[in-house]
Amino acid sequence: IPSIAVDGNDAIACYEAAKEALERARGGGGPTLIEALTYRVNAHTTSDDDTLYRTEEDKQQWRDRDPIDLGVARLREMTSHADQIIEEIQSEAKLFDVRVRSDCRSLPNPDPSDPFRFTLTQESRELQRQEEIFIRHMETYRTRQSAT
Repeated sequence: IPSIAVDGNDAIACYEAAKEALERARGGGGPTLIEALTYRVNAHTTSDDDTLYRTEEDKQQWRDRDPIDLGVARLREMTSHADQIIEEIQSEAKLFDVRVRSDCRSLPNPDPSDPFRFTLTQESRELQRQEEIFIRHMETYRTRQSAT
């Protein structure tokens, strides 16, 4: 499989790599592995004390390479209308955010066993066994909920 490593903080580099991979796939060249190298600036979880293994200087260096900030800087280099474009993008993003949240809230609750049914194309016996255990557990939980 052809592979490429790109700066995951550079949206243009990621786009170009994805575009090249798509063209290769559409041309019959098969899949491409794209490794987008980036950095998680914040702690892994709320219980993770990342000060034990990362310095503030290291985190700040990566904050300075924030993909959005880099994109804004690149846009400002390209056009004098950058602020107007950014304002339009932010307005569109806010509308998109509202629509997505509304659409998600209107979706029916999924069946708890859906991950067992729709994750793999063929269920193994082990996965079926785990689903049966899970369903029994959920029934026990529902019985406790209805008793209260």
